Amino acid sequence: MEKDKLILLAKKIKEVRKTRKISQLDLSIEANIDRKTISRIENGINEPSFSTLYKISYILNHDFIKDYLNSSLKDYLIFNETFEKIIDKVENKLPFDDEEKIIIYLKDFTDIEFIKTSCKQVILFLKSMNEDLSKSEEREILIKALNSFTNKYDNFKIQSFSIFELRILMDIAMTYTNIDNKKYLELLNFVYDKTNKDSSLFPIISLNLTNAYIILEDYEKCPEIINDAISYFLIRNKIPNPILYFTRALYKRLKNMDYKEDYDKAILIANLAKNYNLINKFEQAKSYYEKYNT
Repeated sequence: MEKDKLILLAKKIKEVRKTRKISQLDLSIEANIDRKTISRIENGINEPSFSTLYKISYILNHDFIKDYLNSSLKDYLIFNETFEKIIDKVENKLPFDDEEKIIIYLKDFTDIEFIKTSCKQVILFLKSMNEDLSKSEEREILIKALNSFTNKYDNFKIQSFSIFELRILMDIAMTYTNIDNKKYLELLNFVYDKTNKDSSLFPIISLNLTNAYIILEDYEKCPEIINDAISYFLIRNKIPNPILYFTRALYKRLKNMDYKEDYDKAILIANLAKNYNLINKFEQAKSYYEKYNT
């Protein structure tokens, strides 16, 4: 525990003990803890064990274990809360507020190595989203992010990944589009196979994998993948991402199937969301296919 946090906990223990009108000697006798140890804890010299905290919490009728955890886990709580906001905004293409600044601040000041490394990973991920980067530059940054804890990219098939790391690997795959299609498809299939269907990443990787098969004119697996992605939203009583219907319509059009219903759904959902950029793209595509449909 950091020294300043240890001192705050020490002051809290001393304050509660005095409020309860219990002397150090009485506390040491009842808790069966040496009085000098009690004194050193209250002066922020010794960090108490969980066993000690449990005993004095019971005697003083105050949850010091909760105080200890809140202090120790504060950085975890800040990171997790900020990280979730970042992912939500990335998924929904929303602008950031102060999330990136908070992550940078936390990286510089936390003494928890896992949090520090996690922050570095997120910072690299955000850096890779710079639209001015070339595909090779983006890939280089993403690989560095993926390897933040250990080298996972070179032998990715035998590694375990967090959901966030699978997202990074998916983005690495996208940098190979029309450059190395074998690698492109290999990485996307790996991420798809490793992603739990309950994960928010599932419809995203499903969409990207379907588009990959369409680009490579390999349509066999497209219906199952895109239908599962749409079902992800429907079983949760949520409106599917309109791009999913747009993609399914594209697949149907390429297979000479009736695609108009899916195009109409895509445009309707985009209208409900007031996403005028998507509306224009969908309507242009629909007009094009209606014009050239034979």
